[in-house]
Amino acid sequence: MCGRFALAYEFDELPQQIAKHKSLDPAPTISKDARDMKDDVKSKSYNIPPTKFCPVLNATDNQLYFMRWGLIPAFSDEPLKYTTFNARIESLKRSSIWKKPMEKHQYCAVPMSGYFEWRKTADKQPFYLKRKDNKVMFIAGLYERKREDDDSEHYSFTLITSSAPKGLEWLHARMPIILEPGTKKWNDWLQHGQITNAEFDPDLYEYYPVSREVGKVGNDNADLIVKKEETRLTPEKPATKRSRSKKEAAEGNHDVLKLFGKRSRKVEKSPQPVKEEHGNKRKGVKQEDSDEPHNKRIKTESNQK
Repeated sequence: MCGRFALAYEFDELPQQIAKHKSLDPAPTISKDARDMKDDVKSKSYNIPPTKFCPVLNATDNQLYFMRWGLIPAFSDEPLKYTTFNARIESLKRSSIWKKPMEKHQYCAVPMSGYFEWRKTADKQPFYLKRKDNKVMFIAGLYERKREDDDSEHYSFTLITSSAPKGLEWLHARMPIILEPGTKKWNDWLQHGQITNAEFDPDLYEYYPVSREVGKVGNDNADLIVKKEETRLTPEKPATKRSRSKKEAAEGNHDVLKLFGKRSRKVEKSPQPVKEEHGNKRKGVKQEDSDEPHNKRIKTESNQK
């Protein structure tokens, strides 16, 4: 999957950076909508999370737009309750969320400097994947356009993922689908909406561990994409109990006997009827042993991944 990425360029710099891919001729231009928004939206960021507006290459007109990360279906007036920042390649033609953009040929490519992935192990070490030549890389995407009553248009997008190739399964079971400019895979997706599983070319791309600070959305600086040594999380050691002396043990036993002795005498004098707890009238019903409300332990799982 892909839940965080970096873009080390301002919006006005992107066309020039993308033009370094000589196969992209002509280079994309900035759309009028994006020019109207660029003073209000920050495009350069080293820690971009879902719901943020990002530059996206629209394949229809070869222009860059600002789009919200997390596709909002045309049938919805607001973001869905479950996440839509990733779309599984397996469900592109099955899910009602993805089918409509597919039918309208709303294919796109999302430019980025690289993306982050957390290793699916107990330590959850973050890694950064990028091009070796530091050029802008692209991930296959799908976008939706919604026209408001005032004729304004709002764009949102999702990144397409598939099973990770064998060389990267150790990092995560899923991987966003990289599009290499000028290749058949690039043209098949952006022109025909045909796409195959993610691939990783070690001659063009690399990955390495980075700081755990990227896990905090508020952190945003170039140090987040710098290679770091892997750090292992040290589990907290359980507190050890101090053994009691014989004297302390004897005093403790004496106090317990005194306590239960008092309770026994109290019951003998004025026995009280046993009352059933409210809501537990049936025998054998036991309340859950948790300080956390039950509704907070219920988690919903999105079907988009």
